[in-house]
Amino acid sequence: MQPEKIFIKNESTGVFPHKMIEANYGGSEGFWAFLKERRNDNCLLGCSIKGNGKEGELMIEGKSCGLILNHAYSINDIIEFPDRYDKSKKNVIRLLRLRNPWGKSEWKFKWADGSKER
Repeated sequence: MQPEKIFIKNESTGVFPHKMIEANYGGSEGFWAFLKERRNDNCLLGCSIKGNGKEGELMIEGKSCGLILNHAYSINDIIEFPDRYDKSKKNVIRLLRLRNPWGKSEWKFKWADGSKER
């Protein structure tokens, strides 16, 4: 059984709200390349999850994922490696390692501390 894959999604899904990715970076592939370039330049990187007036934890499929809406995170690493379940060897796993400056909650799904993927 292959693991579920999570992809960067466009604004119409509500998952990735930045409006300029397609126009300025050529879509999610271009944006991923941009992030890797900034990592190689030793740039300070950060992100947040737009909550559209909502507060609290981000819910994915009705479950709290541990990330907080309208909250800033630092991006500590940009990680990419082959998907060991992909026999074609074309797919890669892409992860951002985030740090919550409050330190009060953390990611609870796949790739979390103690998960089988880790």
